[in-house]
Amino acid sequence: MPKVKDYMTCAFEASGWMPKGSNKLDTSKIAEDMTPNGFSIKNDLDEVAKECEEEFGAEISAIDYLACLLINEKTKKEFKMTLMIKEADFFKQNLCN
Repeated sequence: MPKVKDYMTCAFEASGWMPKGSNKLDTSKIAEDMTPNGFSIKNDLDEVAKECEEEFGAEISAIDYLACLLINEKTKKEFKMTLMIKEADFFKQNLCN
C-alpha cells in the first residue's frame, strides 16, 4: 500500500492540508475549506487530529488522518462532503501521478 500512502500524502500536501515534508495536519486549512460548504467544526477537527496523532504516533501519515477523519462521528459527514467537493477538482488536475 505504499503507493496509496504516497498518493494521499501528495493529495493532502497539494490541498494545503499538510505542509510539504511534514506529518502534521493543518486543521485550520481544512476548516477553511469546509466553511464555504456551511460546515464549522474546527474544534472537532482539532480533537480528532489529536486523537489520531496519539494513536499513530510519530509515524502518522495522511492516510492515517484520512481514516480518522472519515471514521470519527464528529467529523465523518462534514469531512466526507468537503473531500468529495474539493477532491473532484483535485483529481481533474492530476497533480500526484
